[in-house]
Amino acid sequence: MTKPWWHQQQFRLYLDYHTPDHTDQTPPGSTPSLQHIDPQAIAEAAGLIGVESLIFYARDNQGNLHYPSSLGHHLSDLKGRDLVQEWIDALRPRGIRAIACFQPIRDRRTFETMPAWRQINNDGSERIEQGFLQLGKGGHRLVCPLGGAGETVLAQLRELVSSYDLDGVWWDRVGDIRGTVERYPCFCESCQNRFYTETGLRIPKEAVWHSPVWRTFWSWRARVLLDFQKRAHRIVRKYGRDTCLIGNYAFYGMVLADPMPISVDMEAMADATDVASLECQHFRSYLLMSVNPRYMRALTDNPCEMLAWRTGTIGDGVVRSRPASEATIYSFIAHGHTANFLDNVDHEGRVDPRTLSMLEAIIKRFQKVKLLSEDSKPLRYAAVLFSPTTFTWYGGGNPDLYVKEFIGTVRHFLRLHIPFDIISERHLNPGQLEEFQLLALPKAACLSNSACETIEGWVEAGGVLLASHDTSRFTEQGYPRDDFRLGELLGISYVGATDDTPLWMRARPGILADMGWEEYPVALRGGAAKVSCHGGTEVLADLGNPMPGFDIFAHYINPVREWGPYPAVTRRSQGIGHAIYLSGNLGAADLQWGTAELHTPYRLGLKLAPSPPVQITAPASVELVVREREDGSCLVHLINLQGEVGRTHRMPTLAPIPQGISEIIPVHDIDIVVNWKPASAREILNGQDLEIEREGDRYKVTLPRLEVTACVVFQSGP
Repeated sequence: MTKPWWHQQQFRLYLDYHTPDHTDQTPPGSTPSLQHIDPQAIAEAAGLIGVESLIFYARDNQGNLHYPSSLGHHLSDLKGRDLVQEWIDALRPRGIRAIACFQPIRDRRTFETMPAWRQINNDGSERIEQGFLQLGKGGHRLVCPLGGAGETVLAQLRELVSSYDLDGVWWDRVGDIRGTVERYPCFCESCQNRFYTETGLRIPKEAVWHSPVWRTFWSWRARVLLDFQKRAHRIVRKYGRDTCLIGNYAFYGMVLADPMPISVDMEAMADATDVASLECQHFRSYLLMSVNPRYMRALTDNPCEMLAWRTGTIGDGVVRSRPASEATIYSFIAHGHTANFLDNVDHEGRVDPRTLSMLEAIIKRFQKVKLLSEDSKPLRYAAVLFSPTTFTWYGGGNPDLYVKEFIGTVRHFLRLHIPFDIISERHLNPGQLEEFQLLALPKAACLSNSACETIEGWVEAGGVLLASHDTSRFTEQGYPRDDFRLGELLGISYVGATDDTPLWMRARPGILADMGWEEYPVALRGGAAKVSCHGGTEVLADLGNPMPGFDIFAHYINPVREWGPYPAVTRRSQGIGHAIYLSGNLGAADLQWGTAELHTPYRLGLKLAPSPPVQITAPASVELVVREREDGSCLVHLINLQGEVGRTHRMPTLAPIPQGISEIIPVHDIDIVVNWKPASAREILNGQDLEIEREGDRYKVTLPRLEVTACVVFQSGP
């Protein structure tokens, strides 16, 4: 059975034009927007450089429609033009898929004309997003999708997809119902009445995270938002002609950077769309470039697209070089995702030709890799668990208590230079977990009994586990257990917790010391669990308490008052597998300190596991992605994320900024070691055959130079 078109990996161009109506949404004297927009010319240029689908606006961030409608305001600046039909007529003959961007939440027009439909915070204030963006009158005005505004939007969506032959609808930012523990929505009349009718309760004005009323509200809000998303999905699939819904930010996007969880079932939210899209990828946050493509695949089996935000510049006006954009885009392509290049048209509707030139070069370079990637899948070896239940319930509205440990652990795994995936709780079943040899549970506090049983059986059968801090100490609903649910497996019992006072760790003589952890204190922030050890549990490192009143840097004069009695790192054998426990937040600590000793327990986990099918010797900045193809060949992707400070300036003042990225430092002589005998090895981006050398029972090739990206194809895979 042929899969729908949106399952194909694509090069996509998103033309972003935020267009206030000059007649009533901009200051007096403003000129009309989009006066020179020319879909035919843009489509011609896009087709020539290899763009396969293009996103244009149907409903913009101001609530204006870009097509004639009896259900909404047709943007006056267009002077009656049906821009949606113009785009379809321009794109379809050139074989480019036509995708309409539809914004349901950011809606200045409805916000100003229907005050009862506005999103309202618990303190009575109205929701305004990104107030620093002027857009005529300052920021995005947010309406609530759960009342009249939502019904109007769904009617407009039905009109759009039933009237136009679209390939897709890019459904933007339904997850814009968020806030902080101090200020959160929504207290509009519709939400308050609906919540009371369905639950008999009033929406709480204080976020007491584990109170029954608050949990009822939070779960209710996630459910009704999911219902709204599903209704939009059904409309698109029912009335559209082979049309897909691409959900941007649909409850999962940017959650790792949001100050407050949006949903209580992230996997269900991500599945309520045909294509899951994640916005805001740019080179200076390269760690998230490595996290996000894996993270999206953890949440859904649906196709994913990753959006490179401003391929030429990013939102703060930093000019980005082609090498940095190349690294960004390749991080999507290597993982099998569609690469969506986002760039602006200017006020009058023109596209920057420099953007098109850059995209042409990048698409040309990666076209062959994309074709090879389409029938590939990740080579399974190691995994890091992202726990949506822990993200939602553990932090009490402060996901950072979990997220920093998770992202820091991903960084440790990147530095191991082995194939690894991010998985979520939906993968914690015997059939899927058995694909992995090494598993990390970074502070996965809220785990169900069934998930823990699966993990126990997996370790007994030979798996190697790394677990940190509060892993399994809470139920999947976030309620504390008396002890770790995985305590027997880890060989520990919960005694208590330290406060946030900085601690020390020191390896005992033995395996960690032999691996390079010298007998010298290593700083640890963020507290630790106090645990006692069961018989047969080996203590590899101890916690130490500094003298009261001394800063963490005082180790130069008086490092530790006492060592113990609580361990920092333990190891226990179970069946033919191993379990390593880290009582502190070694992932979060690595984000702050980055000391080599913090990495040693993860290297120990790798040492105890069967040898990885692929491993590279390279600086920490080089990311490894490995995928296997149906014909038995193996794709080894290398991405050099090593930025070099160059002549990068903030616009429009042209003041130099030190964090800007201008160039990428090349890396030389990268060894790629595989545990099977390949018939050949060829780097396909530069067309270079590589010599295969035998190294013990493994085989090695050496890549002489990595500028930004490389793809080595090994024929006859593992």
